[in-house]
Amino acid sequence: MNRKNLILTILLCFISIFMLGCGQTNNNAFPEGEPIEENSSEAASVDKTNEEVIAEPIPDNLTEEEVISLVEAINPYELKPTLTGKERYDLRKKIYQGLKDNRVNDFGDFIESSEYQLAKVVVDGRYKELIDKKHKRWDAYERNNLYGVDICMDGAKAFTSYQPIIDDLNTVKGLCEYALEHRDVLAIIDARRILTDIRRHLMDVPHFEEGDEIGAYREGYHQLYFKASKTLEGEHNLISNYVGKSICD
Repeated sequence: MNRKNLILTILLCFISIFMLGCGQTNNNAFPEGEPIEENSSEAASVDKTNEEVIAEPIPDNLTEEEVISLVEAINPYELKPTLTGKERYDLRKKIYQGLKDNRVNDFGDFIESSEYQLAKVVVDGRYKELIDKKHKRWDAYERNNLYGVDICMDGAKAFTSYQPIIDDLNTVKGLCEYALEHRDVLAIIDARRILTDIRRHLMDVPHFEEGDEIGAYREGYHQLYFKASKTLEGEHNLISNYVGKSICD
């Protein structure tokens, strides 16, 4: 991606998030700046094949209770990253290698802002409204293209050549597009989970070495984990029927 296109992508991303997004969401929903979780448990493990998208949306005959059961099947506070803090720290250095500080910040902004917008869609039980595909919130998300998260993922990819994280970003983009096309809330939850894992357990890994800024493990923030990211776990762990093509094969 050349410099001109990169600048345009960044501009479009932030327009989508901060202008369109703010107009469709209750900005007072999270007064402390960090959205609470939709519940204390979210997600089920589903094996996936490396093929083009062959998904089916949430079946119409699946009851609300059955969808909620899928979401609440695993407690994310009981899951732990496979990689140690030191291993994730070294992986982050590898991903950031060759990037200037401002580019690292730009990459982080794409991830953090997109994760936050998707969290506002589903946390605090808000995902339950979207099980109804006729709910008016779907109309709003179609109008604002789900806060332009797909554009942000393209922007983030411009800053890295590390294939697994590119695959994560492509999957998030595909999940968001699929969610809007089929009004499938499980796909939004999957996209948010991938970004949450990357943000909290890779970008903000609680491991520090000499010369780093001082930081610490934050209970609640670092306890939440979904095993959703290919970068961190080697494969995606999705609860929706979305199946994307692996670009690592």
